[in-house]
Amino acid sequence: MISIFLKKIINKMTNHFVNLVSWRYFYQNKSSNRKIHIDSFSLYLCCRLFGKFLKKKSGINFFHNNLNKEKSIFLLGDENKLFENKIILPFWESIDDVCIDNLIIKEVEGYESIVIGISSPKQDRLADLINEIYPKKNIFCLGAAIYTAPNSLRGDRLSLNWLVMMLNDFKRFKEKIKITIIEVFSIIFISKSRKSFKQFLKKNTFI
Repeated sequence: MISIFLKKIINKMTNHFVNLVSWRYFYQNKSSNRKIHIDSFSLYLCCRLFGKFLKKKSGINFFHNNLNKEKSIFLLGDENKLFENKIILPFWESIDDVCIDNLIIKEVEGYESIVIGISSPKQDRLADLINEIYPKKNIFCLGAAIYTAPNSLRGDRLSLNWLVMMLNDFKRFKEKIKITIIEVFSIIFISKSRKSFKQFLKKNTFI
């Protein structure tokens, strides 16, 4: 049964743990049925730079503190060791390839809460597609890093998850760091991106 804690603070919403790789998705795609958590230190600092003082809340930490032992959750991801109830998703090259088929629709129907564990913003797009069909479910977009526990959890607590990622998957780490650096400079120095980031902060609900 979903814990009283989860029912109290996060009820019937898509919950996105967002970083600088995925923030543009939420600027471009609006929804009233979502809550955004600041998942990276770089995004946290950018928010503060624009006067938005938000709490950093890690998807990895949230997963291990609140969801790891829950039994009535359905997992959509690329790992077969978490939860008995799951679907292994295909690899989607880009966000435009993300789709929801009849198997996913049928399998998630009987569950109140769904965890999606793939890279951003593909997981966020999938969550929105599911939410269009099942708007009364709790959906948690926690990213592929939940599979690298316990190293990711320890690294996250020390703000060294970037180091854990670098050691575990250097190719993914390099790509993520490259995008993050580009986004930081773009938000600070390019007027169009700066305006878009301000709209991202204004139009979304953060917790």
